Amino acid sequence: SPLGGGVLTGKYKDGPPVGGRFTDYLLNGGDRQKRMAQRFVNARTIETTERLSVIASDLGVSVTTLALAWSRQHDFVESAAA
Repeated sequence: SPLGGGVLTGKYKDGPPVGGRFTDYLLNGGDRQKRMAQRFVNARTIETTERLSVIASDLGVSVTTLALAWSRQHDFVESAAA
């Protein structure tokens, strides 16, 4: 998932947003969905997103662009293949 399930867009930095897929998983999902959401939405991923935001800003691009560029550079990330 090049965008970390949407976490790299920054929409989870202030807590799970209303209408977010992982918000629904955390609040209403079964055990499997909750585990998946917690894998993507946690203190470490939020901190990493903040750090990547600084790098992206220094490069003059969005975090989304940075993440997709990284993914395209690694052929094991099939979801971003051209």
